[in-house]
Parts: sequence; structure tokens; C-alpha cells
Amino acid sequence: MFDTASALRAKAPAYLAAAMTDIQFMMLTGRERTIEDYQRLFEAAGLKLGAIDPIPQSPNYLVIEGMPA
Repeated sequence: MFDTASALRAKAPAYLAAAMTDIQFMMLTGRERTIEDYQRLFEAAGLKLGAIDPIPQSPNYLVIEGMPA
């Protein structure tokens, strides 16, 4: 059996992962979350927003820290 999807992912350019994430967000919520969205989400969970840092190897992604409120 030949898995076409796996073969395509292996050869895909790095930006494809970011594009696929954007598509998933649009399909599920209609948009990406903003920092304000994360603040409200964290507050609702009893947390506060901490540091927000890009991932050096994947600058299109961020690590968002949640801390006890």
C-alpha cells in the first residue's frame, strides 16, 4: 500500500504546515485567535497570560504561557 498523503507531506515545503493550520482554523472557527482571544480564554480558565514567544525553528508558531491568576 502506498500512502499518497504521507509522501506528499514528506516533500511539502515548510510553509505548507502553516497554510494547513490556517485552513483548519478557518474550517473550525472561521478565524485565528488573537492575543485578546487568548487573554479571555485564559481568564475564563482562572489563568493569566504570561510570555508569548515565537518558536525559532517555526516563526509562524508561538508558545503562549498561561500562569496562575
